[in-house]
Amino acid sequence: MLAAEVLRRLRMVRVVDDPEDRDNILRHLIADLAGEIGEAAAMNLGKQYSRFYEAIAANMVNESADIKKSLFAEFGQLWVHPKVSLVFAAIFYREVLLYHDPGVDDSQRRSKHVSVCLTGIRHLLWSDLHSSSRRFRGMYIFLRDEVVFSTSISVDGHVGAISDRFQVECARL
Repeated sequence: MLAAEVLRRLRMVRVVDDPEDRDNILRHLIADLAGEIGEAAAMNLGKQYSRFYEAIAANMVNESADIKKSLFAEFGQLWVHPKVSLVFAAIFYREVLLYHDPGVDDSQRRSKHVSVCLTGIRHLLWSDLHSSSRRFRGMYIFLRDEVVFSTSISVDGHVGAISDRFQVECARL
């Protein structure tokens, strides 16, 4: 449900001609993703999440393959916009860093997704630091606990689904 709303807005961004309108749509989407979950929404999304992006990212693994493929396709057409990496990171940070992307069988595209995700995460965390806010604290805790200091090693010797090079990059964040 929430992923479908993100998809709807990304499609709006793609078809809008005015760069300022695209920027506004993405800015509002990022603000909505970083928004606090109220009591009414917490009943549906779960009380363990404090921000919408956390709920979307945690539930992305349960989303339909069609929604995920559509999201990846929309993102792929919008990489040139600087704010797109922020949205991508907010909703796919768990999926991209812990699991292999759905339908991604080539390592070059996989590498692109991880790279864009880490770029977005870096910008979101710096944004929090500069504004003295904690909107993306959950993402930082995830990186620390599940990626950088994780004891779960996959068959190929990497944490989750990322290479040693990307693990080091996560530690630098």
